[in-house]
Amino acid sequence: MKATTFRNGRTGDWVLPGVAMAVYVGVGVWLLRFVFLSDFFQMIWIADAQRAWVPTAFANGFLGMGYPLTLNAVTQVTGNILTSGKLIQAASGAAILAMLPALTRGAFGDAAGSRLAQGLLAIDAVFFFAATGETPDLFATAFMVAGLLVATRYVRRPSVGAAIGVGVCLGLGYLVRYHSLLLLPLVMAVMFGLAPERRSTIWWVLGGFVLAAAPQLVASGVVQGNPLYNLHIKSVSMGYYGVGSDFVEKTRSYTLVRVLTENPAAVIKQYSIFVIRYFTEIGGAMLLLAGAILAKRREARGWAVLALPAIALTFLLAAKFYTDRAILFQLVMWYVVVGRVLVQLAAPSESRYSKAIVVALALALSASSLVDAGRTWGRMTRLKVRNDEITAVLRSHRIERSRQVFTTHLSYYLADDPAGGAFYPHDTWLLYDENYAKAFPHSYLTDLASLDRFVQEHHVRFLLLGPLTAELSPTIDTAQRAGDLGPGYTLLRRWPDLVLFERTQAARDDQ
Repeated sequence: MKATTFRNGRTGDWVLPGVAMAVYVGVGVWLLRFVFLSDFFQMIWIADAQRAWVPTAFANGFLGMGYPLTLNAVTQVTGNILTSGKLIQAASGAAILAMLPALTRGAFGDAAGSRLAQGLLAIDAVFFFAATGETPDLFATAFMVAGLLVATRYVRRPSVGAAIGVGVCLGLGYLVRYHSLLLLPLVMAVMFGLAPERRSTIWWVLGGFVLAAAPQLVASGVVQGNPLYNLHIKSVSMGYYGVGSDFVEKTRSYTLVRVLTENPAAVIKQYSIFVIRYFTEIGGAMLLLAGAILAKRREARGWAVLALPAIALTFLLAAKFYTDRAILFQLVMWYVVVGRVLVQLAAPSESRYSKAIVVALALALSASSLVDAGRTWGRMTRLKVRNDEITAVLRSHRIERSRQVFTTHLSYYLADDPAGGAFYPHDTWLLYDENYAKAFPHSYLTDLASLDRFVQEHHVRFLLLGPLTAELSPTIDTAQRAGDLGPGYTLLRRWPDLVLFERTQAARDDQ
């Protein structure tokens, strides 16, 4: 009887993830078929460059090679790169949900609370919109969660195979998002703190990581001269200094130490704001309360292996800036821990005090999710309305293909294009990398003359200029705001933060 129940329980672990996958695909691909986050168009551009075997596309400073490669592979089947991005995210979300029972068993010895954690996480606003979106964050999170899952098994039964598995999972995550590297020492510290008798296997963890991350390490080493090459110091700088027309040159020589010590008062103030926002979003106080409850019930070991890496990662990421996308891994751990506590405290034998804690935890979850849902839905609604307007204007002027549009605002695309509709993007972050500057001089449009040369060379008909134009050139930004790029361009439509121009027919005939 026990064996049958066990097998049925394991089969049931996949029911909710399967339903969630169908919902995520339905909502993402059909109901919300537009880009949530502008970074996705940069990823489309990298995917294009990878297909053309441009070396720097495999070793750029902000994104690992894994996601664009996966986009290209899935698009061979779907034919639409936006659909591919949403399918990858939906599958990643479902995979994370499917791992929760095993993660709970590995941490606590049984799966109590895991089904509740699945249900609560599946409908959480941050997780839901990530799973119906198109950027790589949930894809990387799936590998990070898998790494911690294997680590929980290592803590219960140390072995070389498990140690290698932890490294491999986090190494695969590194191919997608570089911040997976931050989780590596955090997970290792917990692994070997809770299983000190096998400290020597730390080298197996590192070996597994290097093995899985080798494609990125080799490409970055050959192309950029540094196996761990990344440009996230620029992201840290943005968090403390903002972005202006001189940002790239101003921060080119900056190191992390310089950023953090140049103005200590400003750094401490901003870092505190980021930390507070992070812990407010994921209910940090309630997570600590849940830990105290589990410790009292002699389950502190399970809480530690799940919560300590997540908490430490939060403090590290807060040095960069705040974003919903950076709390996905932490959010998963939060729901696993809180789901277990809720199930325990809701038992009939528990006291009224326990029931009160259940209510407090439930309210904290609901409030956080509702706030995020309202904020995200409002932003997406505004994006969709604007995107539909842009598409209508372009169609009324007989646009032939989406790449006839050059844009410095990466949140929009040709909504009714079956191939995905990505415009020709100005990739701001290319400015940070001198190797890109040599390969792609279009990223340095310093004045109206250089912009006009680019437009002619690439047969651009439309210019969609927005907030990032000042990073291209103050001259172009001024002309954009005045609505006058010169006699060769006609102003088609103006929005508060966006201007759409068309190159005149006469100018196109002269080229």
